[in-house]
Amino acid sequence: MKKSMFIVILLFLAFSNAYGSDFNISLLSTTSIANEVNSSTNHPKMNNSDSIFNQLGDMFTKGKLPTKKSTYGWWSGRCYMSTDQKIPKNSLLASRSIKVGTNNGPAFPAKYAHQMLIGEALGKPADFYDDISNQKDSLKNYIEKPEERKVLAQKENGSLASRYELGNLKFSIRKYKDYFVGQLTALVDYDSGSAGSVYANCYYFKKVFSY
Repeated sequence: MKKSMFIVILLFLAFSNAYGSDFNISLLSTTSIANEVNSSTNHPKMNNSDSIFNQLGDMFTKGKLPTKKSTYGWWSGRCYMSTDQKIPKNSLLASRSIKVGTNNGPAFPAKYAHQMLIGEALGKPADFYDDISNQKDSLKNYIEKPEERKVLAQKENGSLASRYELGNLKFSIRKYKDYFVGQLTALVDYDSGSAGSVYANCYYFKKVFSY
């Protein structure tokens, strides 16, 4: 396995311990974006004249900076890898406001920060997170673990972006029409790519949990 691929896998360990051996988080299955969304919704349908990966890249480029509050909650979506541009992978975006620096005493009161995580359940279908009724408690317990509080989002170049120090990766989201569109990029050079290379394009369309 190339070093670059290994690093990307590290990013998606964000949810792996929540489920034990049955669920492992790895890289971010099937037709066009239009078929990913239930026809009864009002979401706009996308033309599949290009790979879904590239369509999402175009949507990200055209997207706008979302407000932090608009992203709060858990959102089910799909991710498409640069190496497999038409095959959807399940993905969950978890976003919330948290207190940080709570143990610094009265001279340095706690502040609020924006936590933003993504994850995938390996080997599960693309719509796996569209219904989380049987896994809500496990997900909530893991997302709110102290170590996951370190994955914080900041405004950056018209996006909300989380940096993953473990993998030298960045996940950025923008708002495009009714969707949150995300992009996973490398922060450093690797064997099979350079800093700024896009490993995955994602979009999120169904809110499955609210804080």
